[in-house]
Amino acid sequence: SVAFGAWTIFCIAQTAHFVLLNNTLALIAAAFVAFNPMFLFIHASINNDTLVTALSATALWLIMRLILSPPAQHRRREIVLLSVVLALSALSKLSGLTLYGIAGTALLIRLIKRQSTLRQTLVDGVIITIGFSVIAAWWYVRNLQLYSDLTGLGVMMQLVDPRTAPYTLQTMLAEMQGLRISSWGLFGWLNVITPDAFLVLMDVLTGLALIGGVIGIIRVIRAKRWDRLLAFGILGVLLLIVTVSLINWTRLTPGTQGRLLFPALPALAILSA
Repeated sequence: SVAFGAWTIFCIAQTAHFVLLNNTLALIAAAFVAFNPMFLFIHASINNDTLVTALSATALWLIMRLILSPPAQHRRREIVLLSVVLALSALSKLSGLTLYGIAGTALLIRLIKRQSTLRQTLVDGVIITIGFSVIAAWWYVRNLQLYSDLTGLGVMMQLVDPRTAPYTLQTMLAEMQGLRISSWGLFGWLNVITPDAFLVLMDVLTGLALIGGVIGIIRVIRAKRWDRLLAFGILGVLLLIVTVSLINWTRLTPGTQGRLLFPALPALAILSA
């Protein structure tokens, strides 16, 4: 778990440097994760969040290299590696499936930007599909055979406490407090809470990051640096997909925990930097 955490931080630094072209911002993005108490706590434990987070960070690094690479370079080896990483991510946790949408978007972008021909794009898609079929598909097929449920969530809902009351907008907003706390520091068995002063400090830094992010994107648009804006868009889409997936999960069972956002942590860290 500790090794996965270290690799995640390394991938975030590499991706941030590739996207932001600034060593200081890359270090800030890595520090955003490395000094997050909840990240450290989770990566000092045994669970599949550590693996899916590391694989998500790896996949995002490869995807950004594909999107921002020179048009003449078609990295077939990186496509093969991405195929393996995506499949392992889908095998480690269901949230890993969200990366396939980002990878597909990256291939489409390369085609539109003429960084890849239609034939190359189709071959890349086949490679990614083969990777999933060989490495991860057996688990989903087994779920279907055993439970008549591709993901196995139906069976899991029988073992955990399903949500019985209606899930409304008010319910979601009320549980955001728990998401806020558990994103930064909720230890033990959800019974050791980080001091309020620390949470307030993180709120301030988050607010500053949001303001700075808007200003930064406006500057990128004015400078017409469309490749960088595209990269920010991909990061935003990943964060949005993981957040929507979290909301859909908490619609089924009360479990609004910050660690469930960790697959999008690389995107969140880079955008915050």
